[in-house]
Amino acid sequence: MAEPQYWEVVGGKEGGGIVVRQGKELSSQQLDGRLATGALVQQVALVGERLHYLKVRGDGPKSGWVSRKLKDKELLVKAEAPAAAPAASPAAISVASSAVVVDAASSSGAPVPRPTPVPESRKLRVLCLHGTAGSPAVLKTQFRPLMAKSGEDIEFIFHAGHLICSEDDPVIGGQVKLMQKFFPPPFMQYAIPKRGDGTSDGRLEDPSTWRTYEELDECLKFTQEFMLKEAPIDAILGFSQGSNIATCLLAQAALGLGANVHCVVHMCTSLPGWKELHPHLYEQPIARPALIIRGEKDPVVSGSDKIAEMYVPEMCKQKSHSDTHKPFPGAAEAQALVEEIRTFLFQHCR
Repeated sequence: MAEPQYWEVVGGKEGGGIVVRQGKELSSQQLDGRLATGALVQQVALVGERLHYLKVRGDGPKSGWVSRKLKDKELLVKAEAPAAAPAASPAAISVASSAVVVDAASSSGAPVPRPTPVPESRKLRVLCLHGTAGSPAVLKTQFRPLMAKSGEDIEFIFHAGHLICSEDDPVIGGQVKLMQKFFPPPFMQYAIPKRGDGTSDGRLEDPSTWRTYEELDECLKFTQEFMLKEAPIDAILGFSQGSNIATCLLAQAALGLGANVHCVVHMCTSLPGWKELHPHLYEQPIARPALIIRGEKDPVVSGSDKIAEMYVPEMCKQKSHSDTHKPFPGAAEAQALVEEIRTFLFQHCR
């Protein structure tokens, strides 16, 4: 196990410390307070000149992202491990600013073990993530075939996106108008699809789009906080945008950077352009079992094969149904898919 890397803040003397942001991007939200000159931090991840840290001592936010340099001026320099801290402590640390559980052993990028098997004495607890212009109410309707067969042994935990979708949005407005024909608003999303991701006009419904997002860091922060509040969460079941977000959560889980879960079921997933926003999460294949389901006539997304490439091959399984962009097809085929999902969940959680 690689020893943790420590850094000392040497910049910011004139301004009371250096700026700390919630996410890696320089446009990410600035946290309250600055990381004081002289503070000692432990490295969680280093992406270019951006450092994700945990504070060891000194004033300022407990965790966040800072710039290692400002133009040619160094803001942080490498430092020796503090005498009171073991060089390779495996203790888990709760990061207050983002509610993400970080294992010090994972700073080397090594996978962490899956959780212990779920005891027979309780139901499986499965986090369910809805699609763009969706909601928990919408997803409960879409997941009705699975929920009808699982009341006695699976508890479904529905998480709502924190962003309200507008029919005036140039990317998702058409989808909002379509959903209004079948479901009552409001409609939500977890992160904002970027315009122009591989198409001439950025249409969400173009299956060739490599989907990327704005406010993805906020999304992951809120979702990890929700998972912490609702713990234990044993598996994740995501549809459409919820499936896209699930890849980030599973990558975090495998590296000890978030709530640890056994496995994931992806349904109707986009091409994963979002992984370029957090490349350090995907340097190694995700070491968690994944069941990836696509609709053979889906006109909206076409990311199943590329999503499968993000996982350890032996731990990944792909299935399809004969319908369009929906979790379950009709009648008998839906029941077969329900049994496939249930078998997968119990196989990898128990």
